[in-house]
Amino acid sequence: MAAADRRIERLISLADQHGADTDEPDHTVGDLQDMLRAAYAIMSPDQRDVFCSSSAVLSLLDVSDETL
Repeated sequence: MAAADRRIERLISLADQHGADTDEPDHTVGDLQDMLRAAYAIMSPDQRDVFCSSSAVLSLLDVSDETL
């Protein structure tokens, strides 16, 4: 696994642990939301377009009947 992959998995694990430590799963979700917003903020417009057309985003849009 590449170093970047280990880092993101570690961050996800830390968010999970925060939720478990506080008995508040909302902390996990909040941590992940904060990290996603931070990542999106530093993306270039082209990177944002690639992200928004990724299979992960498109599958979420499919189940919600939403568009971006």
